Formats: sequence, C-alpha cells, structure tokens
Amino acid sequence: MVAAHGDSVNGNGRAQSTRAANLYSVAVGVDPHRRLASVALPTRPRYMGAKSPVLHVFALATDRTGSAS
Repeated sequence: MVAAHGDSVNGNGRAQSTRAANLYSVAVGVDPHRRLASVALPTRPRYMGAKSPVLHVFALATDRTGSAS
C-alpha cells in the first residue's frame, strides 16, 4: 500500500530528480499468542544495477490489536 508519494527525489549533492518516489506501508499478521523473535529482510536488495541497497526501512513496529490491515 502506498502511504505517501513524491514527484521528485533528492540525488547526490542535493540535486533533485524528476523521478517519482513512493513510501510503502505493509502490515503482516502474526500469532498474538507468540513472541515475535525476529524479522527477516532481503540480504542484498538491488534495483537496476544500483551499487547500494534500495530497501530503506524507516520504522518497524508491533500492534497489539491483533489486526493486520
């Protein structure tokens, strides 16, 4: 689910690109009766030959309501 959209991104040296950027939000259901021990993310996310990972995790949280939406 796209949580936010921007019409440009900042590049090297603070130059802006007209390439669009999206911020995604994902909810994953887990068993509320078990303790969450870890979260596995891709080890080497790459996109179109990028030299650095393109997966940036800004936040990770748990929700005790037990609902994933």
